[in-house]
Amino acid sequence: MKIIKKNGFTLAELLGVIVILAAVALIAFPPIINQIKKSRGELDQALNSLILTASQQYLEEKNKSTDGTSYCIKLAVLVSDGKLVAPVTDSKGNEVDLSSIFYIKFPQNNVVGKIESSLHNNDVGLDCPANNKILK
Repeated sequence: MKIIKKNGFTLAELLGVIVILAAVALIAFPPIINQIKKSRGELDQALNSLILTASQQYLEEKNKSTDGTSYCIKLAVLVSDGKLVAPVTDSKGNEVDLSSIFYIKFPQNNVVGKIESSLHNNDVGLDCPANNKILK
């Protein structure tokens, strides 16, 4: 009688490999997800910083006061003035609507590092005097 040798893996061996891979995935997956979230947060901060710099340049060129003043600037204004390049994208790769309002509040005596800024869908509830709304 001739013995036939079969090549391959047993079911137990395959299950063992699957269990080991699952354990490795459970250990590695949370740090990867945390790193992705951290990177998105850093990208959002970078976008805010980019728009803040563009807004400051725009206000400086227009000779607008920055001492204790608040402004609401539409992103489309910054794009049309050449301070930003469209499309502006967020950390998830989505385009930011150019009709969005960038709120910027300068501190009294132009204290460095104390500028408040944020991006909003509209200007409702923002502390911008009528003459400081740059929404053209």
